[in-house]
Amino acid sequence: MLVGFLSSLRASAPAEPLTLEAAIDVPISPSFWTGLIESTYVTRQQAISVPAVSRARNVVCGVIGSLPMNRWASNGDRLLDPIPLQYQPDPDSPRSVTMTWIADSLFFYGIAYVQVLELYADGRVSRMRWISPERVQILTNPAGTEITGYLLDGASTPSMGVGSLKAFSGPDQGLLYRAGRTIQTAIELEEAANRAAKEPAPQILIKDTGPQRTKEFITGMLDGWKEARRTRSTAYLNGDFNAEVIGFNPKDQQLVEARQFHASEIARAANVPAWFLNADVASLTYSNTEQERRSLIDFSLKPYMVAIEERMSMQDFLARDLYLRFDLDEFLRGSSKEEMEVITGYTAAGIMTIDEARERLDLIGDPSGTNL
Repeated sequence: MLVGFLSSLRASAPAEPLTLEAAIDVPISPSFWTGLIESTYVTRQQAISVPAVSRARNVVCGVIGSLPMNRWASNGDRLLDPIPLQYQPDPDSPRSVTMTWIADSLFFYGIAYVQVLELYADGRVSRMRWISPERVQILTNPAGTEITGYLLDGASTPSMGVGSLKAFSGPDQGLLYRAGRTIQTAIELEEAANRAAKEPAPQILIKDTGPQRTKEFITGMLDGWKEARRTRSTAYLNGDFNAEVIGFNPKDQQLVEARQFHASEIARAANVPAWFLNADVASLTYSNTEQERRSLIDFSLKPYMVAIEERMSMQDFLARDLYLRFDLDEFLRGSSKEEMEVITGYTAAGIMTIDEARERLDLIGDPSGTNL
């Protein structure tokens, strides 16, 4: 099982400081993580060029990156003051950017890395920076059962402290690994559609029954034919020439239908409802905003959110008995009508006070309007 496999890859510090020369001598097992990028059928750059993949990525990673995080005591009834990891883990980037790219790495590669920038006095991480998995190489022991270190851009990194790398393990191998062939087919369909747009009738054979033509004449005639087809829908040929269609036109190739089908396949592989990608509009039925977003959280985003929450709640990030959780209140807020119905019910039942209701609605000042 994957969980058992991951548990066997325990991070362990080497007996001596890791140097690049020494690291090169350490056998690198063809394990899941070390072979991850090489074993994919497509690169991230190629995958993101497919509109359905780009949309799925933005839905999953963009939403996660936009969610604020709260720090709680372990009993769950005490909200603590925010720390840099919550509001700006990277001093050079907004929090949303850092968290979006961590989610991006989990989404595409199944693993994410951050580099430690600053530490508290007790050794916990206070600032960190997202690192692309493509820049990281894993080093293992000769048996391939333990991670002994990392190379970043070919250079060794410290095993701990400032400059060291922290890994976030994802729920699976990542989209590039599990859906590489599907994405590759989608890329080829995009290329076919692009060729069809450039050359609306590319598969045409022109027969010449006249005298022998020079190479220059033939090349000029074909170039002129191609250029004319881009600007007008009719053509003229004299008696020596005859045009025959020998291939399939875009309609016969069913490019639209094929692209629509593969958009649905990508939605399935990305674990995102197809209608979020506009890939299966016919199946969309009405539901309120909160239900739609709750379904997205439960069935698409939750595995990545939990992976990030639990990793950042470990003791190299937070003190014992503390944990971080994404705040879903704002995201799950329904329409104005739905929100008023919820608040009215809460206040009538005594669960929420008027001041708390006004705070939830982002109303400034007191009801009299004198404290604005």
